[in-house]
Amino acid sequence: MKGISTRKTKCKSGFEKERERKRKKEEEKSQANSMLRYVQISKSHETDECIGAGDENHTLEDDKIEEIIDKSEQEQNESKEEDVNVKEQEEIVDKSDPANWKIIDQSLKDFLVKLGPMKRVHEDYVFPKNDHGRHFSRKYYRREMKNGDKQDRSWLRLSQHETSHHHLVCMSQWMELELRLRKKQTIDKCLQEEINKERNHWREVLLRIFSLVTTLAKQNIAFRGTNEKLGQKNNGNFLSFIESYGIFDPVMQEHIRRIKEGQTHYHYLSHRIQDELIVMLGHEVKVMFIKKIQEAKYFSVILDCTPDKSHKEQMSLVIRCVDVSMAKTQVEEFFVTFLEVSDKSGEGLFELLCDTLAGLNLSIDDVRGQGYDNGSNMKGKHKGVQKRLLDINSRAFFTPCGCHSLNLTLCDMAKSSKKGIAFFGIIQRLYCLFSGSTTRWEMFKEIVGGLTLKSLSETRWESRVESVRAIRFQAPKIRDALDYLAENCEDPEARSNAEVLATSETHGIGGFEFLFSMVIWYELLFAVNTVSKVLQSEHIDIDNAVEQLKGLVSYLNNYREVGFEKAKAEATIIAESMDIEPNFPAQRRRIIKKKKYFDEELERDDEFETLSEEEKFKVDFFLRIVDQAIVSLQMRFEQFEEYGKIFGFLFDLKKLRSTSDDGLKASCINLESCLKHGEISDIDGNHLFLELRV
Repeated sequence: MKGISTRKTKCKSGFEKERERKRKKEEEKSQANSMLRYVQISKSHETDECIGAGDENHTLEDDKIEEIIDKSEQEQNESKEEDVNVKEQEEIVDKSDPANWKIIDQSLKDFLVKLGPMKRVHEDYVFPKNDHGRHFSRKYYRREMKNGDKQDRSWLRLSQHETSHHHLVCMSQWMELELRLRKKQTIDKCLQEEINKERNHWREVLLRIFSLVTTLAKQNIAFRGTNEKLGQKNNGNFLSFIESYGIFDPVMQEHIRRIKEGQTHYHYLSHRIQDELIVMLGHEVKVMFIKKIQEAKYFSVILDCTPDKSHKEQMSLVIRCVDVSMAKTQVEEFFVTFLEVSDKSGEGLFELLCDTLAGLNLSIDDVRGQGYDNGSNMKGKHKGVQKRLLDINSRAFFTPCGCHSLNLTLCDMAKSSKKGIAFFGIIQRLYCLFSGSTTRWEMFKEIVGGLTLKSLSETRWESRVESVRAIRFQAPKIRDALDYLAENCEDPEARSNAEVLATSETHGIGGFEFLFSMVIWYELLFAVNTVSKVLQSEHIDIDNAVEQLKGLVSYLNNYREVGFEKAKAEATIIAESMDIEPNFPAQRRRIIKKKKYFDEELERDDEFETLSEEEKFKVDFFLRIVDQAIVSLQMRFEQFEEYGKIFGFLFDLKKLRSTSDDGLKASCINLESCLKHGEISDIDGNHLFLELRV
């Protein structure tokens, strides 16, 4: 047809396209990874200063295979440790055996000669035998000269190829090239100098980046900001410190100049590099910890669970052991990892612990202690983690957290009486009233001065000591501050609250009962807090811990007998200074009468109603919280006393020397039986007795 071209467009066939694709791929492959070719890029183009633009997908693992291909121009910067490229991996099957090497170019030859001979196999290696039962001997690694001198053949390696003249010539050329490289007298001497200069530059840059990452991680300082660009605001601590390095340090100054002028595309400053360095550092620290734990052999595990901000349950694993790597052995605690918990039951937590220890190459049979909080899934005597571990390893002695047990003791005391709950409610209201406004807080400091009010904490019961102390020794001044606030405050709600707290006998500090409770609570909290601080000492031992707890129980028993009258005398002095009557006002309460049968005895409620208000306060508040403290301490720390009987004789040298031989031997035999599982025991009681007797 006219107007329509009959010319056919010639298209390549599928075979030709495939051949062309393979040809281009081979050409690119031959140009890639030329380690020792450096060509200055003549293009002048500006790059964005954004760190993530150049190496967003570039990690330290990719640095080992680093390439920049710009048609005919190539640039590559690699450190000595990164001189293993893709080409070498593809062409060299066995780098330790030159007989298996294929044809290699000059740059790879130089690299292999610089790298030197591969390490020999270990001493226990068994060389393979041929069909006739013959094998290579290690004696061939050394050659005895005619004068008797023995020379090491550093180049000699076990190989399957035959000895040939070509092989000897190659080894001669190898040694000559090694000598020239060592003396830097190769034909490309100038190029080698530039390469070495560039290599040293990148090594110094990476050392500074590594040092900065280590410092920020050790100080727990955030790395990133709202952007990742040099020279801009809010670019984070990491880039800010890099910029400060560039002011004084020539190496980082040159590195920043290259980034800004677009002379390099890989900056090693992106968040990916930071994250990878942090992971590598954490891995090395963990490896060091595990090595110390394995050298110590025996260790204890400490677990604690808590939800994080993402509402996921996380369990921390801490391992305690004796560090024998130091000149002076000492007990150390190593935080190992956080574990995400999906099953919070005793069985689930125990299986997670076993899997984690197995992954760390630690044997669960080497566990000699376990410490958790007082949760039923941890502490449970039937299905808790400690019971499941004891079932398979009876030498894993369980000890609950001492400070947590003391906190729970105080919780038991506070919850045992309604008056105790009301007392801490008044203290919290005082704090909220004055801390709710900066004006009221300044007024409080101006009138009261000295100790400031403290808020209560649900977990840190030491804060309750501080909150009670501020009121215990400043009650008159605090009431003056409340009176001033009730008269001059413009906020009607705050004025009303201040008036109630200042004058009310039941809902404020205006009654003798509150002052009496304040003195009692401070004495009890102070005594418990003193022991708690001792138990937190790094150098506390089981014998000293048992003595401290026994002393606390003894103090409470004595305080139960004489503490009420002593506290009453102190409360009376405070009440008189505040113009408060030092007595308990009679409280009218409707008596609920119950129908009683002729054979029923008089109930306690009827007996309680016959008591005076002071006696009611003693029974319902004082005796109840003191008795609860004694019972809780004896229940929660009974295991401490048992362990003291087992291990206590080892911690006091004076007792050890004064102990009779029969008593010492009995203690050693008892220790052996406690450290025995099945037919295996950690110690020999008789041998230990002989050592200690000396």
